This record gives sequence, structure tokens and C-alpha cells, in this order.
Amino acid sequence: WPPSEIDHLKTFAGLSQYHGTMAWSWWLGWLAHHAVQQGELELGTKLLSWIASAQADPKLKKKGFGNWISEVYQTGGDIVMTGAYTSETPFLWGSSYVLQAVNLLNSTAQSVVVQALQTHHLDGPRSELTLRGVA
Repeated sequence: WPPSEIDHLKTFAGLSQYHGTMAWSWWLGWLAHHAVQQGELELGTKLLSWIASAQADPKLKKKGFGNWISEVYQTGGDIVMTGAYTSETPFLWGSSYVLQAVNLLNSTAQSVVVQALQTHHLDGPRSELTLRGVA
């Protein structure tokens, strides 16, 4: 949005790009889910890693938010946290999309490992395999 069309209070609260360049957790989860559905496991993993690293910010742990998905993130990966506004955390709507993406990624990755075992006739315990997120 052009600065002239953004309310001054919204700018003061640090939300001038809320509907612009900021990333919403539900959208990130939705995009990661669809990336995995299309076989783009690396992209899905990168998106989920991005949101996980944002939640690992030490400032969030001090506020008790480190274990939860937040509502909206700045383009650099930090959640929106200003003196006047902190991104809603925990944010159930966004969390549900992220959870769906994580579950699909885990089940898809597990299928890939099983298929590789069957295709290459690999023997031995599964513990020899190292694929993050596959038990």
C-alpha cells in the first residue's frame, strides 16, 4: 500500500505492511502443504523451517511464546513485536495450517523412505536411515 493510504496509527503500531509484505502463518502453512502435495519437499521443508526459526527467537521465549505459532511475521522472519503490538500468539488458525503441512511432510517423507527401501532392496534396521522427521 502507498504510505498515503495507510492509517497513521497502523504505522505507529508497526503494522503498515500488515496486508503488504508481512507473512501470515496460515498462508505459510497453506503454501508449505501445497508444495509438499506437488512433490516439492525441499520447498515445504524450507517454509516450515523458516517459521520454526522465527519462533525460536530468544525474545519470544522471555514472553512465553517460543513454543507457539504466531499470527504474522516480518519479511526478515521475526514475528511482529513492537511497543504497541505483538503478533497474536498462539494463533490457532495459522497453527492448524502449519500442523497440516508438517503432518503431510512427515507422511510423504516416510513414504519416500519406504519406496527407496523397496526399490533398492535395502536391508538392515531403519535406524540406519537418517531422514529428519521419520521415525
